Parts: sequence; C-alpha cells; structure tokens
Amino acid sequence: METKFKDKQTAGNRILRVIRKILPFLVVVLIIFLIIIPLGKKIAEKKEALAENQSREISEKPLTNVITMPVEPALIREKISLPGVVKPWISLQLVSEIKGKIVDKRITEGQRVNKGDILAVIDAGDYQNAYNAALASYETALATETRLKALMKNNFATQSQFDDAEARVKTARAELDSTKLNLVRCTILSPMEGVVDRIYIENGTFLSPGDPVVQILQIDRLKVEVGIPESDVDAVRKLKCFDMTIDALAGKTCTGEYHYLYKTSDSMARLYNLEIKVNNPDGQ
Repeated sequence: METKFKDKQTAGNRILRVIRKILPFLVVVLIIFLIIIPLGKKIAEKKEALAENQSREISEKPLTNVITMPVEPALIREKISLPGVVKPWISLQLVSEIKGKIVDKRITEGQRVNKGDILAVIDAGDYQNAYNAALASYETALATETRLKALMKNNFATQSQFDDAEARVKTARAELDSTKLNLVRCTILSPMEGVVDRIYIENGTFLSPGDPVVQILQIDRLKVEVGIPESDVDAVRKLKCFDMTIDALAGKTCTGEYHYLYKTSDSMARLYNLEIKVNNPDGQ
C-alpha cells in the first residue's frame, strides 16, 4: 500500500512539472488568441467599409460617353507637319531711273496692273529741252557731214575734215539717244502683271536715281517656303505634291507642287528650305 501511494505521488509530481513547463506557452497562446482575433475582425471590418465606399464612389460617377467606330484595314502613311511661309511668286520693287518730280501718280495700293500700264509720270520739261537741243546738234552735225562729203568729191575738203564731221555725227547721235531714253523714262511703266502692294511716292515727291517707286507682287502663283530638317531631306526629295493648310485664309486647305529644294541648309537652324508652288487664280 505504501508503495502504491508513493508511485501515485511520483506520477502526480511529474504531471505538475509538465503543467508548470507548458503553462507559460499556454498563457502566450491564450494572449495571442485574445489579441489577434479582435484585431482581425477590426481589419476585416475596415476592408469591408473601404470596399463599400469605393463601390459607392464608382456608382456615383457619371457614365462615360463611348463612341464606337468600325475598324477597317488601310495603308498607314507617315506624315510630317511643318510650319511654312507664304510668299508671292515674284516680288518686284520698281525704282526710278532718273531724277525729277512726280507730277502724276496713277496708282493705288491693291490695284491690279498689267504689263505696260502707266504707274506715274515725272516732270519731263528739262528732259524735253535736252532732247530738243540734242536733236538740233545731231541735225547740224549730219548736215555738215553731208556738205563736206560733197566738197571732198571736188577736192574742196580734206579727208581729215570729213572724218571729224563724221565723228561729230556719231557723238551727236549718241547724245540724242541718251536724251530720248531719259525722256521715255519720265513715264514709269509696269514691267509685269500683278498687284500694287506698296507705294513710295506722292504727287510732288522728288526722286533720285534708285529711289523706290512701287512694289508689285505677282500672286496668281504663290510659293510656300518650308524648313525641312536634315533627317527628312531625302524623303522629301521623292515627293511631288504636298497638302497645306493656310491659317491666313481661315484654315483653307490646298495642294502644292514640288518646285525647288535648296542645296544648302540654314547655318543656325540646319534646315533646308523647300519651295512649294501653289496656284492662286483668285489672287487671295
């Protein structure tokens, strides 16, 4: 009996020792269980609330308008959009060839003129007098030459005298042609058909040779200058037509033809200027 009691006591002591060993672990597990479960519930509640708010925001957003278009196979072409400058086909500044005072201005800005139209007239009084004097000198020299030629046949004049008379005829003729040319230049004519863009004179303006009179533009054709980057020059050389939009004409579109590509580039921007010919029959 005593032996059995001791065995039971020994077993009880062993159980107590085991319980004492695992008791801290059980306490830790219990604490973790009591902390994590409520925390997990709170996290789950927050996730549910966040998902509910997001779904509510999505439902409150206005619907997006979507337009569907049919997709068809087509050739994709590379396009280059570059700015350009529209210029008249010819821009001519007409200058005075003689000096004198304007007595009759016959043009206005924007007026269309034809080749040979009178633009202005310079006072021709002095030039008319010079022409008359030169004509008289020429006629006198010519008469002298004719008389000496007849006298020389009868040996009443020498060859030297006749040569001098002949030289005076040539000199007088040259002076006559010069004064006649100046007289013609008193009437300033249009050298081409076009539009008068600027006028630099008024009645009473005194001109010297080289002073500007008018600027005439030929705009039935236009040229558009476009700066082409060096990397695109080879591709542009192969093109013949170009589509353009002109902002100055309310976005009007037109087609131009390849005219000329400069052989050298701009030293600053390294662009090659391309000239495109555009027909402009309306003169806009």
